[in-house]
Amino acid sequence: MTEIMDNGIVVYTFGCRMNAFETQCIYKIMQDIKMKNVTLVNTCTVTAESERQVRQMIRKLHREYPDNHLILTGCASQLHSEFFIKMLEVDFVIGNEFKLQRWVYEKINLWFNDCKDGSQKSDQKKILQKQFLTQNKLHIPENNTTAYDNDWEYIYNFEDRSRAFVPIQTGCDHYCSYCIVPFTRGRFKSYNQKHIIEQVKIFVNNGYNEVVLTGIDITDYGKDIRNKHSIDTLGKLCKEILKETKLQRLRLSSVDVAEVDDDVMDLIKNEERFMPYFHISLQSGSDSVLKRMRRRHTYSDVINFCKTVRLFRPESAFGADIIAGFPSETDEEFSQSIKIVKEAPITFVHAFPYSKRERTLASLMNDDVPKDIKKSRVKELIKLGEENLQEMCKKMDGTNQKVLIERDCVARAENFVKIEIINPDKYTFGSIIEAKVYFKNNKLYLK
Repeated sequence: MTEIMDNGIVVYTFGCRMNAFETQCIYKIMQDIKMKNVTLVNTCTVTAESERQVRQMIRKLHREYPDNHLILTGCASQLHSEFFIKMLEVDFVIGNEFKLQRWVYEKINLWFNDCKDGSQKSDQKKILQKQFLTQNKLHIPENNTTAYDNDWEYIYNFEDRSRAFVPIQTGCDHYCSYCIVPFTRGRFKSYNQKHIIEQVKIFVNNGYNEVVLTGIDITDYGKDIRNKHSIDTLGKLCKEILKETKLQRLRLSSVDVAEVDDDVMDLIKNEERFMPYFHISLQSGSDSVLKRMRRRHTYSDVINFCKTVRLFRPESAFGADIIAGFPSETDEEFSQSIKIVKEAPITFVHAFPYSKRERTLASLMNDDVPKDIKKSRVKELIKLGEENLQEMCKKMDGTNQKVLIERDCVARAENFVKIEIINPDKYTFGSIIEAKVYFKNNKLYLK
């Protein structure tokens, strides 16, 4: 998403909610130090396609804002820094370990200002660039027992968003065979719970009614800091947030069903402010494929989680990430993904074709599923998810729903189903209202 800010600052964010939050942090720093005429691209590299889009966007933004200096950061720049440094459109590449450090942008801003006289000071630039890409800070010491100081400073709003994102951890230790993230984000680390809760309070005080907890592997929150003095699970952290703030809606960005703790299930059962939508890190419905992926859950684990959640909250909805065409995926194995989408059921399907990522274990496997087969499997999964969503919308017809008012004539129900708004001027952006919804022309509308 592109946003044009004050002083000619342009930012473009690829990828996850974590990136969205970090972009806001960087923009706040840029405002504070009075940077001008800068383009920031926060990148993603989860698939080969996402990195192709990054390269395309760099060139596009350089054409549209030729007088701006261009700064690149995020996972693609961490993984392929040498390539991006050589791009003529790019002025600086910042690795993930330094992307939220104020001193980095202060040094860059000084260099930009020094270059106003026309001299490029290339030697100084090379020295600075080397500082921003030191790799060893991605590695976290073993046996840590205290929460890490957060990499991010407090921010006060999200540009043009009705809900705010708050990261609770970063990194991942699981090394699933297809996933590049541990090589770009580093090892798992939990953020300090006091800092997290204070950030939520800031958003609530600034009018946000919904907060989404985000990260790379949030359901494992606290595993690296567990001791008798800490809030050491995701569920306990959520309970503390709801206890310490007047937040109306708390939502999770994603869940790994192999890690969901008892306190999360207790929240689902008993806490109305805990939103009944769960995006599952699924990847496949086939146990044999999941084993090759080095995932820890099974088909049955996912189904049992969904059944239990629906038992507590019948209105709940589920989303899922699913990879189509993982190496050696047979038609029979793929049919299990179709089956789990039907049985769960999954109403928000994020399906994408398998993409070989360097350094991962799966990159050593034979990528033998033809591209056209991958493409057709993706289409089949998405189509089925859309059908499930239609069925859920029909069931919501004529019901009263508490919805969060968003931009572009849209609201979101507690289970994240989209509601169309016919008369947007009647409602205040970011507010929560209760209204009857009706189903027409395959969509839900506010009455």
